[in-house]
Amino acid sequence: MGYDRAGFDVVGVDNRPQPHYPFEFHLADAMEYPLEGYDAIHAS
Repeated sequence: MGYDRAGFDVVGVDNRPQPHYPFEFHLADAMEYPLEGYDAIHAS
């Protein structure tokens, strides 16, 4: 929640459903997801 509190629009990408993810979420392979339009990327 830190990025959200810092003012970022948080978007999650995962290849598995994350039904409890509290922000915008895309079911996709993060390594193939288009990155245009994003200012920062955090991967773990």
